[in-house]
Amino acid sequence: MVAVAAGRTLTFIFILPAFLFFLFISISTPVTSNFNFLNYTLGGTKALKVGMYGSCTWDVSSTGRLSGKVCTKAALPWLVNLQNLPGRINNSNPYVGGKLSIPLVLYPVATGLAFLGVLTAFVNSKLALLNCQGAAGLGGAAMVIEFILFIRTDGQVRQAFSGNITGGLGICTWLGLVAPILAGCATLSSILGTAKETRVHGSLIKPESEHEGKRRLVV
Repeated sequence: MVAVAAGRTLTFIFILPAFLFFLFISISTPVTSNFNFLNYTLGGTKALKVGMYGSCTWDVSSTGRLSGKVCTKAALPWLVNLQNLPGRINNSNPYVGGKLSIPLVLYPVATGLAFLGVLTAFVNSKLALLNCQGAAGLGGAAMVIEFILFIRTDGQVRQAFSGNITGGLGICTWLGLVAPILAGCATLSSILGTAKETRVHGSLIKPESEHEGKRRLVV
């Protein structure tokens, strides 16, 4: 029973931060600009933040400085508009991003599964295993797509500004890397808890003795 409790506790310890990390990703820019996949500055002033559902830019004021945050509507897919930012030298296409952002919807799904994993960690090891396994799998798939998308987008932004823009990968990029790993650890803990739980239940069921079996046949 101690091993079962330990497995459930480890599952909860791993899946809780995984859920929080998935949640932070799911409410990233433009829902809240505090969490983002890409974060850039121009001349030491914040200029562009890109999140799961779009981006926020800071327009140029009459003094030439960046002011007035403008965010896109939260949607998938999204395009980042660079035309209001100063210093852009590549005027051929002011938009970056595209349909590759659609699979990022896997992150909110992983968030929901991780939340269910938190709720079932101490209740049912088998349900917790399924939820944690789903969160790890979907989160891992989203993480791979995320790195492809945002590394490509980062290259396009830097090309558009010829290196005059500073910044790069934001906090959500790294949360997206850590969260599936934590969910995977929670999955292993759930497997441990499920195996120990099965052994405990099996030991509680006493096998029928040979003498009792014969008596039942006679009756």
